[in-house]
Amino acid sequence: MRDHILRLHDALTGIKNPTVYIHCSAGIHRAGYVSYILLRIMGLENPAALEALKKIRPITARQVGNERISAAEAFAQSHLSNEIELNS
Repeated sequence: MRDHILRLHDALTGIKNPTVYIHCSAGIHRAGYVSYILLRIMGLENPAALEALKKIRPITARQVGNERISAAEAFAQSHLSNEIELNS
């Protein structure tokens, strides 16, 4: 999944106000997980990414859960750290 998320990020980079549809039909909240990661690696800080997720799709924000958000934050932090290292 990591490669897919990073390819999507690369495709969206430079597009002003992109529209993206993410759907998880299994009901295990991957849509919220992936959405949060994209919001973070596209530049939003943690609180702003959570608020954006709530605004975009309130039910997803409520149901994604703290465990998935924590995992998504770890993914985002890893990616952001790697970007900083590459740009140093």
